[in-house]
Amino acid sequence: MTDRKFAACARRAREAGGLSAFALLFSLAALVCAGAGGAARAQEAAKPAAGGAAAIVGTWHATLPTGLRIATLTVVPDGEGFGGAFVGYDYEGKVDFGKPLEGPPPKVSTRSGSMLTGARLEGDTFRFKVYLRHPSTPPPGKPAGYEVSGEVRLTGGDTAELRLSAPHKPEPMILKLTRE
Repeated sequence: MTDRKFAACARRAREAGGLSAFALLFSLAALVCAGAGGAARAQEAAKPAAGGAAAIVGTWHATLPTGLRIATLTVVPDGEGFGGAFVGYDYEGKVDFGKPLEGPPPKVSTRSGSMLTGARLEGDTFRFKVYLRHPSTPPPGKPAGYEVSGEVRLTGGDTAELRLSAPHKPEPMILKLTRE
């Protein structure tokens, strides 16, 4: 091969190599971007209820129609489902749940709670169960605790309705929930 042909081949190889390297780099960047976008789309598709999950996750305060807070419900993501806790409040002295509060709210005397079990979101309804134990010795003839079923219906934004059903109560207790 003559020096002239060698120089021409070398020039074409450099040009072709430079072009190929640029094309390869461009193609690789396009593949990475498409892969990242595709992966993000695949993750979103794998979580069809992500909007619903985000709607229920958080700390919710349960209040009576009188405005008195009587419970806190905390919901957290747990793998593919949910976990969390329910804490109820008992107040010092006699509190009339049927009358609006006058003056400062009464002091909390006892907090009792339980971890959520069987927590699941079905559309706009979140269902769970808790086992509530008496904070001290139960009254004579009464069990040490009881299971309560809860149902949260999302009403929009940071508000919801909570229905608590216990076996010894004929009607569910209905409370307003507000997310913190």
